Amino acid sequence: MKNKINKTMFNRLSITIISLLILYVCCSAQSEIKTGLPSNDYLNNIKDEMDKKWPENRTINLVFHGHSVPAGYYETPIVNTLESYPFLVLKKLKNIYPNAVINVITTAIGGENSVQGAKRFTEEVLTHNPDLIFIDYALNDIFIGMDKSYTA
Repeated sequence: MKNKINKTMFNRLSITIISLLILYVCCSAQSEIKTGLPSNDYLNNIKDEMDKKWPENRTINLVFHGHSVPAGYYETPIVNTLESYPFLVLKKLKNIYPNAVINVITTAIGGENSVQGAKRFTEEVLTHNPDLIFIDYALNDIFIGMDKSYTA
């Protein structure tokens, strides 16, 4: 029972953190202060596209590549697609950008690490012509070490 509670708390915390990150990236105004850090200007085109109305808009493809968590696995064998963070990101973005056509594409495989995921990246991720890619191997890369994870 304690293990299930810990998994549930971890999953909710993960979803909250990722949702906050998405909200920050998609909704924050650019800071006037120059910090020397990379800006998030690269997302302005995507935000502009999501603001457009039909017939000027186009489909935005978000690809979530990774291990079991983006796929919706919290406790196998059940797949909780509607509670997975890719779906929650879609829901939040649709609330903010109601006219946007957003495809959420999940290429996640349970148990996979970044070395394995890198092998199928070109064929299974880039073929979707993504506007934005989320890569999540944090839980499984613990077992392969930072060097292999970084190289992948």
